[in-house]
Amino acid sequence: MMSMSNRQQRLSDDDLRRTQAETGVDVYALLDLMERTPAERLRIAMANAHNVTRLRSAASHKDANEIDATPGAFDPVAILDVLQRREVHFVVIGGVAGFLLGSALPSANLDICFAREPENVRQLSLALNDLNAKSAGVPSALPIDEQLLLRGDFLNFQTDRGRVHCLSNPEGTEGYDGLRNRAERMEIDGVNVFVASLADLIRMKESSNRARDRFILVTLRAVERLKRKT
Repeated sequence: MMSMSNRQQRLSDDDLRRTQAETGVDVYALLDLMERTPAERLRIAMANAHNVTRLRSAASHKDANEIDATPGAFDPVAILDVLQRREVHFVVIGGVAGFLLGSALPSANLDICFAREPENVRQLSLALNDLNAKSAGVPSALPIDEQLLLRGDFLNFQTDRGRVHCLSNPEGTEGYDGLRNRAERMEIDGVNVFVASLADLIRMKESSNRARDRFILVTLRAVERLKRKT
């Protein structure tokens, strides 16, 4: 029989059953994920993202066995490594941040909030070019430079290592500075990153109020509840 995790040992069966009943979330899966290291969590997130891609490919009648060999297969560690080497100031947000903090919902893209200082925006543009990024919804002839990155609050890029969303002022936040002040620092396979706090992730989802975000919000609140109890 599998031994109980440290967090499970600190929670009674009644606590776990009550939390699961009230949230509708598999709290045992969350507890298992919360016991793992950030690197282990991210590897699980990558595997889940690849599975999602395979399902989408199968639904569109493509050969699912070719997915991993396709340029752009999701590898958030590789993206984070390039951003760190270019000394970009950013905070990880979105689904990957949620997974790193204990959520079990898959994400097939990396969302970051970046500082808008000119030098940092320049370094971010260099990092994106290192990743051979292509901007969705923008003519391919336009270079990925500082001017493009400052055109709006949300930019969507497809890179050699997967999709990256770059935000300068996510909904429900004061931008990079506020997120960075409350962020949790993590080391992932030698890459040091700042991950938005659980409270900030919840605020962002509350602010967007989209149907899919309301579903994610339930899981994030369940993680928050479990962390408070342990």
